[in-house]
Amino acid sequence: MTWDSPIWSGVPANVSGQGEYQTMMYRGAEAGQAAFDVHRRTWITEGHIEHIAASGLNLVRVPVGYWIQGCNYLDTLVREWAVQHNVAVLISIHGAPGSQNGADNSAPATPGAHWSDSDENVAATRRLVTFLAARYLHDDAFLGISLLNEPAGGTDVNVLTQYYDNVYNDVRSGVGSDCILVTAP
Repeated sequence: MTWDSPIWSGVPANVSGQGEYQTMMYRGAEAGQAAFDVHRRTWITEGHIEHIAASGLNLVRVPVGYWIQGCNYLDTLVREWAVQHNVAVLISIHGAPGSQNGADNSAPATPGAHWSDSDENVAATRRLVTFLAARYLHDDAFLGISLLNEPAGGTDVNVLTQYYDNVYNDVRSGVGSDCILVTAP
């Protein structure tokens, strides 16, 4: 999401600068959901996917956070628009609980990257990846999942490596998916 999106209108910079999750918390459940529904319905449309395909490109990377509620917009992209326009979809885990990088795209609740500090953070991320792999298992346009966007240098490498090993097995053996799984060093 870019800063020129109307979704940030009326949200203090110190909140919007922390990303989607914190903005949603600031707006409140009802107003936040309404604002993000409008945003998701209008910010990226089938026309954009059609333009991407007409430009000779064949892949879109879609950032999601662990707080994703429902998947109707993602479903529409994967199951309708991408199929219609012969574009593959790579889902990117941009926001993991505890924040893997402390950046606004991961919507940290507190400053810094704390994803690897908690077994529950890692387990919740594994559940999200497994859920997405299972949800789109039989969808032709679903290419795969980028398992964790830009983990910060302070992320425990042993925890990260074990997460990659575990989630690989979760998706391959548990879900039975051979989708592409992307890692970051």
